[in-house]
This record gives sequence, structure tokens and C-alpha cells, in this order.
Amino acid sequence: MRFTRWWARGESRRRSGRWARLGGVVFLGWCGAATAQDVHVVVGSAHIMTYHNDNARTGRYDQESYLAGPTPTGASTADKAHFGKVFSLPVDGDVYAQPLFLAGVPIGTRNIDVVYVATQRDSVYAFDASNGHELWRKSFLNEPTVTTIKSGDVSCNNIDPEVGITGTPVIGVTDERDLTTGTLYFVTKTKETIPAGGSACVQRLHAIDVVKGDERPGSPKLIGSQTIGGGPIQTVSIRGAGTGLDVPSDDGKPGDNDGNGNVQFFALTQNQRAGLLLSQGVVYVSWASHCDNTPYHGWLMGFEAKSLALASVFNTTPNSGRGGIWQSGAAPAADAAGNLYCSTGNGTFDPELNRQRHPKRGDYGDSILKLGVDPTTTPAAPSPNGWGLKVVDYFTPFDETSLGVAPQDFDLGSGGVLLLDDAPATAPLLVLAGKKGVIYLLNRNLMGQFHPDGDFIAQRIPPQPWDVSILGDVFGMPAVYNSTLYFAGAPRRNQANGPVNGPESSPEPLKGFPIQGRRINPTPSSSSGVGFAMHTHAPAISSNGNQAGIVWMIRHDDNDGPAILHAFDAADLGRELYNSEDAQVGGMPRDRAGVGLKFTLPMIAKGRVFVGTKGEVTVYGKLTVGAKTYPQMPYKGPYITDSEAVSGTGAATATTPGSIVYTLSNGVTTITGQAIGAAIKQWLAAGAP
Repeated sequence: MRFTRWWARGESRRRSGRWARLGGVVFLGWCGAATAQDVHVVVGSAHIMTYHNDNARTGRYDQESYLAGPTPTGASTADKAHFGKVFSLPVDGDVYAQPLFLAGVPIGTRNIDVVYVATQRDSVYAFDASNGHELWRKSFLNEPTVTTIKSGDVSCNNIDPEVGITGTPVIGVTDERDLTTGTLYFVTKTKETIPAGGSACVQRLHAIDVVKGDERPGSPKLIGSQTIGGGPIQTVSIRGAGTGLDVPSDDGKPGDNDGNGNVQFFALTQNQRAGLLLSQGVVYVSWASHCDNTPYHGWLMGFEAKSLALASVFNTTPNSGRGGIWQSGAAPAADAAGNLYCSTGNGTFDPELNRQRHPKRGDYGDSILKLGVDPTTTPAAPSPNGWGLKVVDYFTPFDETSLGVAPQDFDLGSGGVLLLDDAPATAPLLVLAGKKGVIYLLNRNLMGQFHPDGDFIAQRIPPQPWDVSILGDVFGMPAVYNSTLYFAGAPRRNQANGPVNGPESSPEPLKGFPIQGRRINPTPSSSSGVGFAMHTHAPAISSNGNQAGIVWMIRHDDNDGPAILHAFDAADLGRELYNSEDAQVGGMPRDRAGVGLKFTLPMIAKGRVFVGTKGEVTVYGKLTVGAKTYPQMPYKGPYITDSEAVSGTGAATATTPGSIVYTLSNGVTTITGQAIGAAIKQWLAAGAP
């Protein structure tokens, strides 16, 4: 393996020192005996520092004191009479990454609750979560020489019109009592003019402080660069055959082997889709592809949180191709011992196994991997998959050869891994479902590996491959609360060669599956009356300990429609508590969110729900008692986010002092907070009808 520097300082090196242990599954990074010098994520507090709230990816926020589902002593506070849209956070690009949250960040003379937002325009924002005031914004562009990658550059419009920061960042602190030690980690993807002429795609890992947004020492860290329309300039590589230098990949492009037996990281074709993971002082970053455009692999790299030095490199398919780690945006998980868990998508799986029943050539397409730190491998003496990490155990479905065969595209890698509790220690569990809608429950200490005559695992739902999925297709992951798994599927697809996954269906409801005796009851305890479409990602849960649970979902039905926030009673999903399209003012939805994006996840913190959309984060919370609602009014003026003129009628609603929400009749344009247009200000100053 080798790592070459370009536009950045620092050499690759193996991580030294003892590997500290975690104190509990739900912690990402450090817990238990962590010292003030450890970089770790705080869990079990008001902070939301990582994807789906914790290292196990439970999706649970159990510190919520205001938002409550129905209780024996009272009604829900998450209904349209008490809860709704309070303001929006305008940003310069689309928000695919889950927003993050820190409570009580010392900024100036105040301790401020801060929400952090990353955009596809390679910007990071910090907003006051209580009123939407922008605290700071950092752009990682330098136009015209450093711009965003356009969807045309990667020949894929899955993320459109530009690709910047996609994967959810992660926050780590060295002292949880002092948030000035906090660091936000994320990966940018930029298009940069190069001295030789033309342009290059460059990916970098950044580490910025959470108070001012300034780069930490050693940041940014170059990951790789590649000319647009050509090969890598400076990059990470490992020993392997890859897709071959002289053998074009299936889309006719050259392979990724450099001719000397090194498989190279292609910065342009590798999509940093999954969220980042911080575990035991190492930031882990993973990659897949844009629209399956080759050459690409599943890459996972570890960088030391303090220095950003390269600590490990792992490739899922070193002697073939594909096998991306994308998980519909879900981040890899980590357990108490520091083992990492992820799923891989369509790609080569080598059925020729060694004595340990691992693939001889190291190719793990369509698999669930358990990775552990491997101090025996180094850049000079790597394994077939790289160095610093090794496959401790794995599971590959017995029918893996059929999962990625066109036109089915039922890869396992659309699902993220959720770790259930560690009790008993001899058989801790994980759960995952992919595009085929099969729920796999695995013993993390005996995952099942590959057997061509059947899956030897803790549980498979449905038990037989010819049975119809009870979920439909899954693009995301479940959440868990009070011994119930909450899964949201998408409509089953009737493929050209037959209904492999069951007959084509309408949108699938959210379902709750009881966990009983370390098994999943395949009969849902409840289901929502609302169905969810293909772009649905994952539920999130708020509760006050183990009481008053609410399951939150974002529905996105089409490419141009709004994101729709739903809240369901966790004890009975058939009881919908809130729907952002329900409350009406002047014939228009009072709480309409921005235009929806695929695979987005609501973030809940301290009575607020944050929804990433196209060009904004829509924020929901407690409505001010006695808020004044203004009737419809005519309006013609500038569209706040660009110079385009827009006309129409709409409704303006005052929900908090200084926050006016105005929605045009086309239901798309929203003006909030400091972005209130002059015409609306004049209208309000005149007394408003």
C-alpha cells in the first residue's frame, strides 16, 4: 500500500499506542474510562454528534422533555395545535447530510444551542437553534478556481445539480465539559483548476472547531485527486488486481489498476455517501459510487482524529470491483470493543473460501462485514484488503449471485447496520435489511459467513427465499425503542423478469416489530396508515427515557414536492400525531417544508425537529401561544435565494417574535427569519389585514 502527498502535508503512518476500549455500545468513539485527552462523542445527553444519534445507530433521542406522545395523564404535545414550523434556515445548497446539534456552546458571552448544517455547495453553517440566527458560515470553495463537482462531471444525477459535502459529518470532543474542544469532521469534494491545464476532482477530510469554524492543525487532509476525464494524480492505493488496467470496466472506462499491481482510489467516481464514524480516536470514512459508474470499490479509511494522519485502509473488492459502502447514507456502526460494522452493495463475492471460510481473494460484495483493528498489517506488509483493518467475521446471503443481476438490483448495501444491546455478551445481535426487503438478524460473534445451500444465521424474515417480503425495498435502516424495531420500506418493484420481491405494491407503511426472546416477531405490533415511497430513509425516535415515545419520519413522494414530516405514537403507529401538510392557513399548508431530498433523516433535539431539504433546513417546534396568523395577501418581489422574480398569493404566519413564514401559492418558496423580503416588511408595518 502507498499514500502520496499532494497539496497537503503529513505522511501516512500506522496508528500507534494502545487501542482504548469503549464502555458501551451506544457510544461512538470513547466512553467508559475515557480521559480528557481522548477524542470522543458524547451520548446520553442533549447533544446529537453523529448520524442516527449514537454508535449503535439506534436513532433514539431519549432526552426529550417537551415533545411527547400520548401518555395516561395527558395528550401529545406534538399535534398541530401545539407544534409546527417555527422558522427555516436558508443555506447555499442542498442538505443531504443529517444536521448535528450541540447544547450550550460558548460563543461570545453566551452559551448557545447550535445546529450544524453541511451543504452540497461545500459549505458548513452554524445556526442558533433557538431563533435561526446564523452564527457563522464557512465555504470550502474559492471560485472560479475551486468549485463544486457538477452532476455532469460524474455522469449521474442522483445528486443534482452539484456534489459537495454528502456524508453526515461527526463531532468529537476531548473534554465533554468544555465544548470549545469540539471538532466537526467532514469530507469535501471539489473541482479545481490544475497547473497542467484542465481540472481535477479533489476529496479532502476537514476538521474544524465548533465555536468559530476554523480549521484545526493538520486540516484539511488530502484523500485523493483525479483529473476530470482521466486518472488519479495523487491517491491512496493497495495491492490487488482491481478491475484491470487493460480490461475496460462494464461501462467502457479503463480499469483502476495502475499496471504495477496497485488498485487506486478514484476521487471522481468514488462517492462519499455514508455518514462518518468516530471510534476509539479514529475518524472512519467510506465510499461507494455515483450511479454504479465504474471503476469504483467499497473503500473504508481511518484517520487519527487529532492529527488526521492515515491510520488504516480497507478495500472490499481488491481483486475485482464494486462492493460500495453507501447504506443509503447511513454511517458504519461500532461496538463496545471497537469493531466496525457495515454492508456492501452489488459487487464481486469470491465463493472460493479459505480454511477460515473467508474469500481467498478478499472480495466481499453484497455482504455484512465486521472489521477489527489489525496491528499485524502495515503499508509495507498489507493484507489483500489493505492494512490496519481486517475482516473479523462476515455474512453473505446464500443467494448473493442473484442480488445484483440486472434488472433486479437487490443489493444488500442499501441498508445500514443497527446494533442491538450486548446482553448476553456471548450473542450480541445486529439487524439489517436491504433492497430485497429481507430482514437479517445476526449474532455478532457468529455472523454466519457464506453457505451456498442456505443462511445459517439467528433469524431470516421471511424464512424462505420464495416468500414475499414483509417490508418492500429498504433504503436506510431501522430504529429501536422499548424492544420494538421500526422499519420503513419502499414500494416493492415488479422487475422485468418477474416479481422477485413480491407483486408491485403501493407505498409501504412504517411498521413496528416486537423483539421477543432475542427474536423478531414477524407480525408487526402496529403499522402506520401512511405509506412511504422509495426515497424514504429511516425513522428517528424521541422520548423522555422510555416514556412518551414518538417515531418521526420524512416522506418524499416525488422530485419536486415538499418534504413531509410525520410523527407517530411509538406505542401505536396507527395513531398519527402530526403531519406537516395538515394544518391549513388561507388554503395553504401552514407548516410546509422545503423541497424534499432522497434519504434524508429528521434530527430531534430539545423540543425542535430539523429537516434538511433543498436549499434550507426547515425547523419545527413548540408554537407560541397566541401567535398571530395573517390571511392571504398578494405579493410580487424577488425570490430570496436568487434574482428570479416570483409572483403569487400566500399566507404569512407569525409563530415567534421576528419570525414570519410566508409561502407562495406554488407551495415552493419560503421566506423566513432575517430573509423576510422588503415588501412583506412594508405589508406588516402597515398593519396587515
